Amino acid sequence: MTQNILITGINVQIQYTASDQGYFGASSQTVSLSNQPNGILTIQTGQQFILYFTLNAPSSGTHTDSITQVQVGTPGFQLVSVQPQCPIDFTTGASTQITVTLTAPQTVYNGPVELVLTTSGYTS
Repeated sequence: MTQNILITGINVQIQYTASDQGYFGASSQTVSLSNQPNGILTIQTGQQFILYFTLNAPSSGTHTDSITQVQVGTPGFQLVSVQPQCPIDFTTGASTQITVTLTAPQTVYNGPVELVLTTSGYTS
């Protein structure tokens, strides 16, 4: 029997290397699901679903950085795909929408989905 899972947002955890601390902002960021009724995405257990979020590079400076890996930090959820594929390169002032396809767990869950992003560190 399938049951409802309520996704209330996205918690983005950015694992910076020593050289690029803060390049994409705080290492912990909360993204609301403003495109969903009441900010909640309702899905079924085991269902595949898509989440979107935008990551912004700083508007000044000469460094570039990359997201080298995206993982799911919430137990039970499985990562199906990430678009664009990693590495996702950012230059000064760049903004990129990241699309993550996930499979929900087979158990009931209510809360945010945690995504863990790993950076490559500055390049010139």
